[in-house]
Amino acid sequence: MSIQDGTIKYIKKMKYNSYTTEDFLNDETFQAYALGTSKEHTCFWINWLSENPKKNEEASKALEIITSFSIQTLQIDKSIYNEDFQKLQDAIDTKRNFGIPVRQKQLFLKIAASIILVLGIGYVFQVTDAEKEQEMESVTLLEKSNPKGRKSTVMLPDGSKVKLNSESHLKYEEFDNKRVVELSGEAFFEVAKNPSKPFTVYSKEISTTALGTSFNVRSYPEDLVTQVYLKSGEVEVVDFQNAPNEKLLLLPGNGAEYNTSEKSLTQKKFDSEIILAWNDNIIKFINADFKHVQNVLERWYGVEMEVKGKPDSSWRISGAFKNESLENVLSSIDFTAPLEYTISNNKVKINF
Repeated sequence: MSIQDGTIKYIKKMKYNSYTTEDFLNDETFQAYALGTSKEHTCFWINWLSENPKKNEEASKALEIITSFSIQTLQIDKSIYNEDFQKLQDAIDTKRNFGIPVRQKQLFLKIAASIILVLGIGYVFQVTDAEKEQEMESVTLLEKSNPKGRKSTVMLPDGSKVKLNSESHLKYEEFDNKRVVELSGEAFFEVAKNPSKPFTVYSKEISTTALGTSFNVRSYPEDLVTQVYLKSGEVEVVDFQNAPNEKLLLLPGNGAEYNTSEKSLTQKKFDSEIILAWNDNIIKFINADFKHVQNVLERWYGVEMEVKGKPDSSWRISGAFKNESLENVLSSIDFTAPLEYTISNNKVKINF
């Protein structure tokens, strides 16, 4: 690289120091980072934000706005786009907005529209309920929560990026002396490198520690096992509540599974296409029984299912659904594993 090229790159980096929330929203590379559509831009922004923590507040607001969409349908046409766009306008006009001044609304709408069009799918806008994201300033404890049917991206104070799945909760304090978070549910972590401050995720009875890496943790309250899958880098998984403390060092492509009832921690091979499917907005079933299917669909679409009768003991389903509506998913399931269903708002009735 020539001196001139290096100077140009330095000047480009310096311009981000003056970025406001508006600027982050309008930056295509930042949009790609927020939406996870470019590995190059993701690496750049994670590193830049870790080196410039003073800009985390503005960047975090932009990140939350960009990722506050819930993908529900592939039926893209003018009427659906207009309907989604109107929902976006209505949401901004309500009191449950993102705290954006009126003068910025047109910019917000323009950017949101470009996101909808670039992705090539219809979006149903969902507003973040500020009352559910409580910040207890007295102990600087922060909590991010998603209800059923919603996913979000959270940027931590050190520049680490967390994609939080539906019905999941993340708690953490300001990262002054240590980087520690507590997870209930499922999340994918892209950890900013900092060798002097390991990054630790506590989930039920295990902890997962990394210096700078990407990994998935699944630990819903009803799960009998907690799963950790490492995509890149290196992590240490520890059973910290039971003596002697079992430890596993994971390398990319490997995983760990902690059995709550047996108090056992074991290394396990996971299919990354299955374990990380949710991160790409894909529902994937492999020989799944109805109870598993019900739990996944209720959480994914934010619905409640009323089930009458019982499926046959041989009832199983395999398949993948990317950005499909609930009706399309149930209709596809019905072809191979028959069931009768009706959908009314957020209520689904299933008959066997």
